[in-house]
Amino acid sequence: MKMENMPSVSTGTVKKVEPGKKTKAAKATARKVTKEEVGKDAVCPVTGDKFKVTAETGSASYKGKIYYFCCPACDKPFLENPEKYLPKKQTVQAKIYVCPMGDYRGDKPGKCPKCGMDLIEKK
Repeated sequence: MKMENMPSVSTGTVKKVEPGKKTKAAKATARKVTKEEVGKDAVCPVTGDKFKVTAETGSASYKGKIYYFCCPACDKPFLENPEKYLPKKQTVQAKIYVCPMGDYRGDKPGKCPKCGMDLIEKK
């Protein structure tokens, strides 16, 4: 069988991400405002100013969401580091419930399985 007439087949490889390794960060992409967006109320992620979107308003998409800028000076810093201008999610700490006798810790209120006393929330 001659190999020169065979179609070339590419075998793709899948890269596995090892635990603890970071993947490439999503990039913010500049975009133009559409006609449907003109007149929409917006808040600039850089300054926090409220304004109406116009045909000249700068905008960017980042992680599936569209952001609008109140002035041309705001888009560049956002495009360079969008995470700096997005609200930070606050982590909710789980409540811990302990036995007053000190023998048990749990994540739900109730009775201590060892002594039967009511668990109290640790502050």
